[in-house]
Amino acid sequence: MVMVERIAREGYDTGQSEDEFVIPEIRDYPPSRLRFVHAFVVFTLVLSAGYLTWRVAGGTIDLRVWWVSIPLFVLEAHNALGLALFTTQLWDIRPRRPWRAVSSTPLRVAVLIPTYNEPEEVLLPTVASAVRLEPEHETWVLDDGRRDWVRQLAEELGARYLTRPDNRHAKAGNLNHALRHVDADIVAVLDADQVPLPTFLTHTLGYFDDPEIAVVQTPQFFYNQDSFEHAELAGGRTWYEEGVFYRIIEAGKTIFLWVTDRERLELLKREFGADMKRMMVNMSAPTLDEAEALMHTAEC
Repeated sequence: MVMVERIAREGYDTGQSEDEFVIPEIRDYPPSRLRFVHAFVVFTLVLSAGYLTWRVAGGTIDLRVWWVSIPLFVLEAHNALGLALFTTQLWDIRPRRPWRAVSSTPLRVAVLIPTYNEPEEVLLPTVASAVRLEPEHETWVLDDGRRDWVRQLAEELGARYLTRPDNRHAKAGNLNHALRHVDADIVAVLDADQVPLPTFLTHTLGYFDDPEIAVVQTPQFFYNQDSFEHAELAGGRTWYEEGVFYRIIEAGKTIFLWVTDRERLELLKREFGADMKRMMVNMSAPTLDEAEALMHTAEC
């Protein structure tokens, strides 16, 4: 456990910073470019609607070969519908909420790390980095594997350890069980293989200044930069394909998740008590699966 002792003293350094993984921010675009993009997309939608109308009214669908003509038209209509949905969703992806760095907070914050069978080399960096996050908080290792070495790891790194007698409902049940033991105003959920940056809490807690904010989902990135999803940019920076989702598509979904997240918050309060307020999730699921998982009833 020499490595554990060293990391407990010095922390875990991935050698990466979030600034190295970039995608153009919409806030950096001049208004004239945004107006051009909006105008071009509207023109494309009008053109697509006109084309589909001509396909139907112009007699271009030959029913004598319906097994070709009808599937072709359905595919064309599907593409046009997809364009319309993307346009609606991504029409305005500018930041909607004020942001500030938080160095201290009166709120009780807990970082939850559910785990089942991950090996030490996966779990160790996550727990070590979570423990050293600022501001003051509690880090909980939720071990569904009931492993003695995980308990020892958590204790040596300064995290709290929690397990349960069964594995009902898998990760959702693990989180449900933890929420009945954790005394916190805000909980952050990390997967066992997600190493948080030192700024994870300080850069997200500020969003909860707004009492209407129920859930904050953060982007993630891989620190192995040699995958097919990565490309080198000028200045030594790296572009990664998942950034299109986390920086563009997810930002556009914010307005559509607003009502849903408020409903989730009320359900969490009813299920776990009024003191359990809001949550941050650092994960890949675009539909906030972790937040939905927490809504399972307490039969687990």
